[in-house]
Amino acid sequence: MALTNLQLTIAAKKVIQGFKRGFPALSIISTKFEEGVSEPGDKIKVPFVDLQTEAQDFVAGTGYTFKEFDSTGVDVALDKNKGVPLTITDKQMSEMAENALEGYFEQMGMILGLAVFKDVNSLVTKALVGDDGTTVALDTFDASEVNKLRRICTDASWPLMPRGLVLDSSLTEPLFNDDALKTASALGSDEVIREGAIGKLYGFDVYEAAQLPANSENLVGYAIHPSAIALASKACAPADPKAAALVEDLQYIPDPQTGLTFVYRRWYDSDLKRVKTVLEVYYGRALVNKNAIKRLVTSAGVGG
Repeated sequence: MALTNLQLTIAAKKVIQGFKRGFPALSIISTKFEEGVSEPGDKIKVPFVDLQTEAQDFVAGTGYTFKEFDSTGVDVALDKNKGVPLTITDKQMSEMAENALEGYFEQMGMILGLAVFKDVNSLVTKALVGDDGTTVALDTFDASEVNKLRRICTDASWPLMPRGLVLDSSLTEPLFNDDALKTASALGSDEVIREGAIGKLYGFDVYEAAQLPANSENLVGYAIHPSAIALASKACAPADPKAAALVEDLQYIPDPQTGLTFVYRRWYDSDLKRVKTVLEVYYGRALVNKNAIKRLVTSAGVGG
């Protein structure tokens, strides 16, 4: 049974909400989400603005040396495909209450977001970034350490904003215990206590990564500027015609605000005698500017 127009509207709203919960740092990397349908392996140009353009002295007689606006793009191949497979019957789908349907799609979106976020984080290695990393102690990490990282980024000529800080839970736990953050008046909000959200700290948008891979280097976090990583996404049709022929219901679920489009497929497995569904996202990611990442590692990870 195809999704009704109402179900598609609900799905589009809840899937993207779930995806953003699973991938909270989506706004601190360079992205390009195209509408329409492509093929796996196609490339999308992701625009990004580099860290900065230097100011110049005015020279009498010649003035300034002008160049094109330093906004470029990088081609990113749609070479990644992740999906959440579930089994649900037509009867279950048709009888599902609206709030249950919302939860169904939101959870699927969140699982996809977590998977893509984890994959993007796997780019933050010493080999790729070329950075030994700043060593931090897990039991004493607090707001003062974030302030030190702020200076490291500023001394590296990063603009004051936008800046992101992705932290493993091993760092957010001691950070949440910092009295400076627990006091609502210090931040103008009590979100740290109520929702476990830090928001902004010393100019960084702080995000907790539930699945930050250590990358065999004891990686526990990183500071990032949007020019560091590019993420592209566009819906793709099944590449194998035989596989496409088996699909009884193929629908695209776009987010009208971002253009991020998910693929919903449904088919009947005659061998297992059950209906199968999968929610998919096609994407590609690339490390663009290694100087726009500052890694945080524990002592065992230095030189990893």
